[in-house]
Amino acid sequence: MDSQLCLNVFTREMEQHDNPHLTFETLVLRLLKRVSHSFHLPWSHVLEVSRQAPYLMDPHLHQDLLHIWTLRSKHATLDEQHCVERILGRDNVRSSDLIKLASILQKISDPKTVYEFFAMDGYQGEDPKKYIDLFRYEAEEARGKHVRAVRQLYRSGSCRPSRMSILFGKYF
Repeated sequence: MDSQLCLNVFTREMEQHDNPHLTFETLVLRLLKRVSHSFHLPWSHVLEVSRQAPYLMDPHLHQDLLHIWTLRSKHATLDEQHCVERILGRDNVRSSDLIKLASILQKISDPKTVYEFFAMDGYQGEDPKKYIDLFRYEAEEARGKHVRAVRQLYRSGSCRPSRMSILFGKYF
């Protein structure tokens, strides 16, 4: 959507509703409501989609997951396949899908691949499910930069899971 169009909609909303307590979130919701109305989408559907998926999957992670999935040596159940397909088909995913993905990857892949995918630095232990919260952060945020750095260490081969624990004083 064009930024000028969005700015015009925001300006119009501010002028129509002279409310000094109007929040940014309210303005965004009003913008979404206008867009959903233009596309004849039910408002309840927009709210449901916006609430269910707080975890960001950037395109690189989609590619990594697809690569891991196609190289798997063990067969997956239909339920596991649906979970991976749901994640591959969305930019933002639900925590329940990521929790299930952690279990799936532990089953079908080697530990180093799981550690890299979930950016496991050893600080929160050895359970990938504890690292799911890191998917909430954009790449530009400090936590996002940390996650990207951990993944690069694994990819470069200069890091093994046992070494990561030395950095943070925890043991895998």
